[in-house]
Amino acid sequence: MSVFADSSAVVKLYVDEHDSDLIREHPVLIVSAIARVEVVSAIWRKVVDGDLPLRDAETILSQFEADFAGNEASRLAAVSVGEVVLKLATRMVRVHSLRTLDALQLASALAVREADPECREFASFDRKLNDSASRQGFAVITSS
Repeated sequence: MSVFADSSAVVKLYVDEHDSDLIREHPVLIVSAIARVEVVSAIWRKVVDGDLPLRDAETILSQFEADFAGNEASRLAAVSVGEVVLKLATRMVRVHSLRTLDALQLASALAVREADPECREFASFDRKLNDSASRQGFAVITSS
């Protein structure tokens, strides 16, 4: 079964955080193309806040970029944000009152599930996004 992961979950692949083990147990995660910016932003925010040394962040970001680009050992498979995803995201904003990037994450997951019905799990650590994904029929992977 395929797992779609939003950026809050992807960060846990690279940074030891509470519930990182829930994400690391999946060999491959499907992500939206917007994760390329969101994950870098989240990692950089940890540096700015003093929670992660710059040297560690540089190493993490290099690994993330390699995974995102699809190296041989990549744990990520990225899906683009095209017209179908944008239309779905617009609908998700209205249906679930989601913020823009959360709507794009959920819409990306829905587009993936349409192409691959085996993608039935959604990994996130955002309560509202999880609730919305659950209402869209995904089994949510999150902390208890």
